[in-house]
Formats: sequence, C-alpha cells, structure tokens
Amino acid sequence: MSAPTQWREWTSVVLGFYLLLVPLLNGDSATALTVLVAEVGGLLVIGAAIRTLMRPGSTMARWTQVVVGALLVLSPVALGFVELTGAAWNAYLVGGAVAALALSTFVPSREDAASSRDRESVRAG
Repeated sequence: MSAPTQWREWTSVVLGFYLLLVPLLNGDSATALTVLVAEVGGLLVIGAAIRTLMRPGSTMARWTQVVVGALLVLSPVALGFVELTGAAWNAYLVGGAVAALALSTFVPSREDAASSRDRESVRAG
C-alpha cells in the first residue's frame, strides 16, 4: 500500500477514536446502549483499519472495514436508538465515512490507470 492510500486507513483510525470519545462528550444524553455501540464500533473501526495497514494487499481487511461501517450505519435502526439524534447521527456519519473510505480504495487512481496504460502500450509495442 502506497502512502497515497494509507491516509484512508489513518482517517478511519481517527474516526474510531472519535467514536470511543463520543460517550464522554455527550454526557447525560448517552444511554448504555449508545455507549456500547460507540465503544464497540470504535474498537472495531480501529482494529479493521490497523489490520488493513498491517496487510496492505488484503482485500479482506478492506471489506472488513466496509462491513463494520455498514453495521454502524444500520445500528440506530436495528437497535432502536434513532430518537437519540446525536448518537444516531454519529453512527450514520462515522459508519458511512469508514465504509466510503474503504470502498474508495477499490477504485483505481488516475496514477494507477496511467501506469497500467503505459504497461499495456509497452506490451503492445
């Protein structure tokens, strides 16, 4: 994994730590369920991002990040804390960002596309 793609994993690590800190920032509005979702979600996001950093070529590690992000997005509806808007929006936004960052690594960058075109022209020529 090159440095241009590692920023995505480090961003996910930061988002995971944000989720860990959210219950402390929310104070009274946090319920036991939302604290559990934030803490477990944060740890899973951090773990998945670090796993991706440790195994740069692993698509399974990236798909793990996508699944964790999707579970976070679904958690307010599935666990019934939609009415707690702060906790729900944290889950929606952080989960969506983690999933989008992981999915964006599957899209080739312009540099990757240009280098593959160069390789193809060398083979053809």
